[in-house]
Amino acid sequence: MNRKGIVSTIGTNTARVQFPELEDSVSYELPIAKHISMVDFHVGEEVLVCFYNNNFKSGIIMARMG
Repeated sequence: MNRKGIVSTIGTNTARVQFPELEDSVSYELPIAKHISMVDFHVGEEVLVCFYNNNFKSGIIMARMG
């Protein structure tokens, strides 16, 4: 399952993502795909998240939307 969301916090090669259409729920720490540059990656940025097996606990941030 793929979802658009907004980066809420950033760690070392991970981030948490808020989903406004899901009552502003926030993901667990998710890895950021290696092809995404961390240089300008910031809180508030819109991203595409791919969840594995429709499980919101495991997935990866696949793309920057903006």
